[in-house]
Amino acid sequence: MKTLKIWCVCSSLLVALSGCSAKAPNASPCGGDAPLTGCGDRCTSATPCPTGLYCTSGERCGADCNWTAQTGCADGQVCTTTGECSSLVTDASVNRDASVAFDAGTEDRVCADITLTTNRTTPNVMLIVDRSSSMGASFSGGTRWSVLRDSLTDETNGLVHSLQHSVRFGLAMYSNGDATCPNLITVVPAIDNYDAINTVYQAHEIDHGTPTGEAIQAVLADSALSMATADPTVFVLATDGAPYSCSGAEGKASSVAAVETAFTAGVRTYVIGVGSDVDLDDEHLTDLANAGLGTTSGADEMFWRVNDEAGLVDALAAIVTGTISCDIALTNGSINTSSPDIYCDGSSVALNGTPLPCNDPNGWVPIDETHIRLQGSACDELTMSGGSVTATFPCGVVLF
Repeated sequence: MKTLKIWCVCSSLLVALSGCSAKAPNASPCGGDAPLTGCGDRCTSATPCPTGLYCTSGERCGADCNWTAQTGCADGQVCTTTGECSSLVTDASVNRDASVAFDAGTEDRVCADITLTTNRTTPNVMLIVDRSSSMGASFSGGTRWSVLRDSLTDETNGLVHSLQHSVRFGLAMYSNGDATCPNLITVVPAIDNYDAINTVYQAHEIDHGTPTGEAIQAVLADSALSMATADPTVFVLATDGAPYSCSGAEGKASSVAAVETAFTAGVRTYVIGVGSDVDLDDEHLTDLANAGLGTTSGADEMFWRVNDEAGLVDALAAIVTGTISCDIALTNGSINTSSPDIYCDGSSVALNGTPLPCNDPNGWVPIDETHIRLQGSACDELTMSGGSVTATFPCGVVLF
């Protein structure tokens, strides 16, 4: 995690904070001849005080310092947007520093900009692909197997190639095999994983058997594949037929149970039915899809039915792009979101070094005190190209 240095300017020299002389706090801004507007007003949790004031135990608005002028606090402190003094010394328990500067001529405290660490969610997407012999059936100018493979790996329009910078893609192709069941051919999820996935995918053709339940259980049991991280993991299951267990018995119940186990572990499963309507077991695929999203409603057809290449491309894109978030967490501080006049003024949020407009449909907005959201073209760029987001705010906007 990045941290910020603490420095002061004393007698025109930049020295460590410990070398600066203390400045005595001023009188309360709610006292004297010119109290701040709102001082003494009644307040409750439902009717909070204006910016620069806090609700005292007597349910009256008060302040210990002047947030706008940044006066009233002892050395090494800053006045927050609630009118309270907050220490800015390094706090090892939260790994956070901040910046304070002093004007050598007037000794008035001036807040420096504070860069908050940003953390974007990067989803883990495991592509679980049926490798049974029925995937060799004719489909949209090719076979189910070849069209699905090209929809994922084509260098022009393939989903993995297009989104590899923003998604940790992994692959698990499954069949019954001759000696091992389930027979899994896998690629561990990672960013920029196109080359590895394409190499493995192109090297294998269809096999036989559809042990869907055992395949999902095997992926869940392998922590490298199921990616037990703070970021969300989803399974995208592409299949064309009814499953059978490794023993050869009917495998619908065990497949639904495996998907339910995944959901309990925090992994959602999205189901794509590859093939014509007459080939697909609608009831079973609906049960699978409902289990994958944690719903017991069997009336709604939750799986993605694809009858041609265009439908397959659209289904894959809709599922995977829906997992990519343009919400950014601020991990070492929070911001005052009460008004655009406060959080926009002097703030800088940039994507790959390019500043984004605040409160703009193609820029950024705060969601809450610890999250911002990129919108419109900014979100599109982050989704398709990835990159880094930086966020810097005047320290009067930052709440510790």
